[in-house]
Amino acid sequence: VAGTLNLGSNTLTLSGSTSPLFNLEGTFNQTNSTLVVTADSSVSLFSGTPTLYHLSLSPTLSSSRTYNLGGVAIEGDLNINPTSASTHTLTLNLSGHTVVSGDTTITGTNQSASVLSTTTSNHSFSTRNLSIGENGAMLANNSSLTISGSWNNQGVFTAGTSSVNFTSTTSGKTLSGNMSGSSSFYKVS
Repeated sequence: VAGTLNLGSNTLTLSGSTSPLFNLEGTFNQTNSTLVVTADSSVSLFSGTPTLYHLSLSPTLSSSRTYNLGGVAIEGDLNINPTSASTHTLTLNLSGHTVVSGDTTITGTNQSASVLSTTTSNHSFSTRNLSIGENGAMLANNSSLTISGSWNNQGVFTAGTSSVNFTSTTSGKTLSGNMSGSSSFYKVS
């Protein structure tokens, strides 16, 4: 985007194979839009630091792939849900501080799986509700994770030496699913 892109409440699908998929050099007005990434290749998603509304990573994988996500602000939800007829994994590597104001879902359809990794650079990650599905995993490394809502882990959470900070001051927030053994927290506050 070299000029101004007013997406409004529409959906924009990115399906290329060249990094970055979305090159921001101008103004991107996301309003209530959804960016859907279906690229069946390992790519960097964005240049620049766009503010997004909803981001859905839902490729049909022919092989395991890695997406790199720079520090972005997502004002809505982040959904990582690849599909595959074979055992393939979509890994989302964070390469900057990432804030999701809405909910984050990490899962997979059919035989696919997804992994959200803060990488060994230990980028921080914040979201309201975090849901790790059966075919999902989160690698926290030595990062700081901030959860302002509920935590549901039906998949794998690898804490490393990370810190998970629960910041909600309202009732009704829950911790559920796998929280022992290999999915134990390292440090909680």
